[in-house]
Order: sequence, then C-alpha cells, then structure tokens
Amino acid sequence: MKAQPDFVSISSRLAEEELYEQVASELSRGERREGLWVKALAKAGGNTERAQALYIEYRIQALMDEAVIAEQVAAAEAQAEREAAERRRVVAEERRRRKEEQRRQEEVRQWEAQRAGKTGGFWPIATIAIAVICIIFMLGKATL
Repeated sequence: MKAQPDFVSISSRLAEEELYEQVASELSRGERREGLWVKALAKAGGNTERAQALYIEYRIQALMDEAVIAEQVAAAEAQAEREAAERRRVVAEERRRRKEEQRRQEEVRQWEAQRAGKTGGFWPIATIAIAVICIIFMLGKATL
C-alpha cells in the first residue's frame, strides 16, 4: 500500500524554499539586515564565510517570524472587525427595539384617549340632556 503524501510538510518545504530564494535575491541586490549580520559575525567569531551561512539562517528565521506576526496581526484585525460588527448589530437591534416600544406606547396612549372619549366628554352629557328633554316633553304632554 502506498503511503499518502504529507501535504503539510510538502507545503512547508516549498514555503521554506521560497524563503531561501528571497534571501538569495536580497543578498544578490546587496541588501543585508545589519543587526542580523553583526549577530552572525559575532557567533562566527569573525569568520565571514561562517557568518554568511549563519546570516542566511537568521534571515530565514526572521522572515518566518515576520510571517507569523503578520498572521497574528491579521487575525487580531479580523477579530476586532467581527467584534465591531457585533457591536453595530447590537446597537441597531437596541434602536429597533426602542422604536418598537415607543410605537407600542403611542398605540396604547391613542387607545386610552379613544376609550376616554367614549366614556366621558360630550356623548354622556348629550345623552343625559336628551333624556331630560324627553322627560320634560313627556311631562308637558301629560299635563295637557
């Protein structure tokens, strides 16, 4: 039975190769990070050939560290954006809920005002006045 390829280590090796290509390109252009170069020289005891090899290792590690930091920053920014979106959603929902509550309160006020108008105000007085007029009219007829 054939073993399945380990895609993680394959992609890891390819990514590492790209890092070495980047360092080689930097060196061919004369670009060098002085802090790493001094560190490599110190570790190599002043041997420039050994320092060159150490510098390449240090630069590869620095590139990997920068990639990890970039991923962490991107993840933190994405998390911050998700949290901001959630806060915006909660605020919008709270506004909607307040508007709905205000609308309901206004409906209750209108209903109570209508109800008060039916049980008080002009109509009960008018009904009583009509009843009194009818009684007076009937009494007036009765005496005739």
